[in-house]
Amino acid sequence: MQRNYLYMESKNQIDEKLRRELQHLCEEESQVTIHCSILTYTFEELRIWKSTSLIDQNSGGKSVLTHAENIPFHPKWKSCERGEHHFTLFFKGLPKECEMFDLFEDIPEFGGFFKENIQRNSSDVYHITL
Repeated sequence: MQRNYLYMESKNQIDEKLRRELQHLCEEESQVTIHCSILTYTFEELRIWKSTSLIDQNSGGKSVLTHAENIPFHPKWKSCERGEHHFTLFFKGLPKECEMFDLFEDIPEFGGFFKENIQRNSSDVYHITL
């Protein structure tokens, strides 16, 4: 009987370890989609740096940018006439406990994108104006 108990105990430990790994993978595989709009008043050029991230206000954890649509990555530029322009950014998933986060383009020059106090929602799809 003792032998079966030890087997069950080690099996439960393996199951718990596997559960934690799977939970971590699920969080990693999730993504955050941010649809951005920006209004330009003159001819401007736009781009995004790969160093852009989402920062969880509670933990300080970062979700990295994985893909961008309708805006090039540094060092390329997109020329924009006066008016409203739209682009979409895709990030790795935020921590499950995150309730509010900031979008921060961490660049070595003035003028990086920044949007603070984005309230987390259940879909992890957001529409923001920069």
